[in-house]
Amino acid sequence: MKINSQRTLKSRIKQGIATSLVGLVALLSGCGSNNKLIDTETLKHPYVETAFVSDQVLTHGGAVRGDVRQDTFLFNLNNRLFGYVWQNYSFKEKAVNERDLRMWYTFPISKKFSVNAGYHYFDYPTGTFGDYDSALVAGANYKGIINLDFDLTQLIPNKNTDSGTRIYAKASKKIPLFKEKDLEVSLTPSVSTAYVDHYFNISGLSQVTPGINLGINKGNLNINFFLNNQNSLISEIPSFTWSGISLGYTF
Repeated sequence: MKINSQRTLKSRIKQGIATSLVGLVALLSGCGSNNKLIDTETLKHPYVETAFVSDQVLTHGGAVRGDVRQDTFLFNLNNRLFGYVWQNYSFKEKAVNERDLRMWYTFPISKKFSVNAGYHYFDYPTGTFGDYDSALVAGANYKGIINLDFDLTQLIPNKNTDSGTRIYAKASKKIPLFKEKDLEVSLTPSVSTAYVDHYFNISGLSQVTPGINLGINKGNLNINFFLNNQNSLISEIPSFTWSGISLGYTF
């Protein structure tokens, strides 16, 4: 998988945000690129999300610079087995350059702690990153004064990709700002990092990224504005600030 590390900032995100706000007035669906691990504890129904993001940023910090739209459809089969389909539309390529399918099973340990395991398939329709990749995945989630997320990805080798490991961790704290009836506004600061071992030929502690998310929820609808400042720890990973807006709907 090739990662373009150009650092030229683009302006289409402003257009994307404007487009999103117009769409919000009509009908919303969509998103998924704040590197958030999806909260399945409260997900009981199908969920769709669309995000307009300044850059395509991978969980370990690799980035393809330029504006993208990212769409997610997430489903809950039995409150234990979950899955999602995610795709990345590149405005630069004018095409979907990546489409992922992930399935996982959640094992509750307590009211605050759970673990999960599953499978992740990466498809690259435009050939930008090659043909395809696949991985075994596992994770853990703790909900307390500070929420902690952990995600382990083990690449399955194929003719183009060697075996590799990614370990991702994120800490966040949701701070309620306003609540009245079904309207809720919150601010969520976070910090994330990743360690990679021959993950797409990259090894080391790759980045530390503080971020902030402003969330607005009303009924089944949510909108999030997010800003992340990625700080590189190895030469293959760029340091830069990226941002976006996501719009989501729970059926």
